[in-house]
Formats: sequence, structure tokens, C-alpha cells
Amino acid sequence: MNPVPAPLTLADPQVFQCPYPLYERLRAEAPVYLDPVIGLYLVTGAAEMKEVLHNHVDYSSVPDTRIMAFYSNAPEILELYEKHGGWAPMSTLVTSDPPEHRRYRALVEKAVGASNVRQLRESVTKIINELIDDFIDEPKVDLQKMVSLRLPVFVIGDMLGMPRELKDTLQAMPEATTQLADASLLSPQQIVEGHLTLIRGQKVFHEYIERYRAAPENNLLSNLVHARLDTGEFLSEREIHSVIQALLVGGNDTTPGAIGNSMVILARDAALQQKLRANPSLIANFAEESMRLESPVQGLFRRTTRQMVLGGVTIPEGATLAMRYAAANRDEKVFEHPTELDLERKGIRNHFAFGGGIHYCVGNILARMELTVAVEELLRRMDNIVMDPPDFNVTYLPKIVVRNPESIPVTFTKRV
Repeated sequence: MNPVPAPLTLADPQVFQCPYPLYERLRAEAPVYLDPVIGLYLVTGAAEMKEVLHNHVDYSSVPDTRIMAFYSNAPEILELYEKHGGWAPMSTLVTSDPPEHRRYRALVEKAVGASNVRQLRESVTKIINELIDDFIDEPKVDLQKMVSLRLPVFVIGDMLGMPRELKDTLQAMPEATTQLADASLLSPQQIVEGHLTLIRGQKVFHEYIERYRAAPENNLLSNLVHARLDTGEFLSEREIHSVIQALLVGGNDTTPGAIGNSMVILARDAALQQKLRANPSLIANFAEESMRLESPVQGLFRRTTRQMVLGGVTIPEGATLAMRYAAANRDEKVFEHPTELDLERKGIRNHFAFGGGIHYCVGNILARMELTVAVEELLRRMDNIVMDPPDFNVTYLPKIVVRNPESIPVTFTKRV
């Protein structure tokens, strides 16, 4: 008797470590596929991806709270926030539809827009060099620990007006948020612990919200406290905490993935390192290709507002779609030689790493700048960057939403 084959599912531990064989098979056989384990429709084809991302009427960004436990309205979770004096998360930037989405997005667009990001470049360069100073005289370093996880948290912390000694809080909150987005993989106790982490972080932010309410300063948190909606009203504290949380996820969970994934690529390719050192103008292109090949945000979610047919598959009203950006970024129907890094690729920025449509990542300019500066400075000050040991098997955090290396140990020589 032949054994029953294991189902194709995102919940497979092997898929967390390397999802690309699954993505390739689904693109070829079922670009819209109902995952039998987690109950989500996986969208892996580029054409289907575009269709959904550019139709926010039929495919809502407001989540099913049973699937994204970050927004859980279960009585026991709401009681948790009431008991501990927290503010239950609500949909703002990433998980809202018009007109609310536009209202919240407008509050942060200027802070992370091109003009402000250009002004931030000098400070980001200073931060990355301070981080490099901490290990440059050592023969070995874990780049994930010493660079990828530290640079973004310092940048977003400075923007929010939060002191750097709070970096553990600033990292713990987005870590809990993206974990809570994978509710189908969590136990009830894990969901409770995730929300308790958020509440502890909210209490820290509350102190600074009160401080900036009494004495405004020129930082993003203070600006949110004093911002007025188009109704003329100030944001409620619950709204402020929810906007902050969305910003922290972008700054402290997805950007570290982008930096870390690019470091893995570089540490495995000495010729690429030399090519980028010889022609630094190609580093911006490398950043784009590394994000396409190893998308730090593997995908986000949409929910049908009515019965839809996508890729020939009938999807009922109220179903949740897991949009797999990383799969669409390797679709051979759109990208020539999609598994190869091509620094001369035509339309090199036309990938799905930042999503698409009205929810195209509001912090994309900042993320691109941080990644580019990190690569520039690491290559300028380090030579012969090699995995230690050379065959080191990089492992990734077991998350559906993000792809972050756990560790990137390398040896190198100091450039003089």
C-alpha cells in the first residue's frame, strides 16, 4: 500500500527554511491554491498577484482576526488589554481600506518620503560605521546580530525620538507582531504571550507619548501625538500605538531581513563583492535584486469581500489569501532567469518585495536607503567576507510573513 503523500503547505518546517521549491511547483500547477493545513489561499503567480494587489475593493486588507491574531477581538484577549492597561491593536496603515488607509498613511508619508530620507542618509551612514567599529578589529562577526538587527532599530528609534537603550523593547514588539500574524501556527498560550509583549511595549511608549504631548519635539512620535486627522481631531492613543506598531514592523522586522538576506548572498560570492567594490554605483541594483530573490516580506494577506474567481479558482466571500510576494518575484513569466542575480536587469525595481497597489510599502524609500548604505559601508571597510564555516547552513525564523536569517557568522579582513 502506497503511503499518502504529505500535503503541500506553508506550515511545513522545511518550507520555512527554503520555500522556493514549493513556490515553483505551485506557480506551475496551481498559482492559486487552498492550503489544506492552514486554510489560506496561497497566491504565487505574478499575474494573479497584480490582480489582487490592485483591487482593494474586492480584496480587502482588513484581516480576519482569527487568522491575524495581532488584531484578535476574542474576549480573553480584550480582557487582557483591559486588565493590564494596554490598547488593543486596530487596523491603521497596512491592514485598512480607504478612506481610513489614506488618512493614516498621510500621517507618516512625509517622515519617510524622499526628501526626509535624503537628509537621514548621513545619520544612517554614521550609525552603520559605529556598528562596524564595534567588531572591525575582530576576525569574525555575526552580521545578523551586530548589523542587520541593530541598524534598523537605531534608525527607527531615532526617528521616533526613543533612546537607544530601549532597543530590546523596540525589537520585541515587531517580533511579537509578525509572530501573531501566523495565528494558525500558534497555541493559545503563545497568542497570550505575544499580546503581553505588546502591552509591555505600549507602556514604555505611553511615557513618551505623555512627554511629547506636554512638550513637543521634532520627531515622528511627537508629530503623531500632535497630528490632526482630516476631521480636525487628534489621534486617539489607541490609534497612535497601532500606527507605531506598523512602523516598528517595517523598521525592525522586515528591514533586518533585507539586510541579512543581502549579507548571505554577498558572503557566498567573492566575485560579487569585488564587482560591487569596483563599481559602487551597482550597489543600488544589488539591493533591488537581493530583495527580489530573497524577499524579506514573503507575503501579506487579503480577504475577499465577495465571491471571486482568481486564476480559475472560485474563492468564497470572506476567505483569506496569503499573497506570496517571494513566489511572484521568481515568476519566469515576468522575470528572465528568475533565480539568478542580475545587476543589469531591465526594470530592476519592478518587483513585489514592497507589495503593490495602494498599500505599496510606505517606507520603501527608507528601507532601500538603509540597505544600500549598509552594503556600501560594509564593503568599504571589510574584505574577503566569507561564511564561517564556508558551508554554514543559514537557518531562518519559522514565520509565514517574514524571512529573516537567525545567524550570519562570517570571517573577514579589515580594509585599510
